[in-house]
Amino acid sequence: MRAYGKFVLILPMEGKDTTESGIYLPNGIGDVKNHGTVVSIGPDCQQYSQDASQSMRLKVGDKVIHGQAIKFPNGGKDYLIVKEDDILVIL
Repeated sequence: MRAYGKFVLILPMEGKDTTESGIYLPNGIGDVKNHGTVVSIGPDCQQYSQDASQSMRLKVGDKVIHGQAIKFPNGGKDYLIVKEDDILVIL
């Protein structure tokens, strides 16, 4: 499975079931709902380069925080499709 155009395919992080103080959070909606790992980068996205001026480009395996996404299941896992511009932070 590969991303197309200026889109990024992300595997979302699992949410926590409880807070540090022990409060139960239904459906794992903890503090990681917009966090994920980049699985695939579309061919039209700005790719990672060794050039220092472009060192903040995405690459597969990056942990990111993203904005709006489209969720879809595939092979028993849920994935997200995000526009490259909706990637807010590379962790």
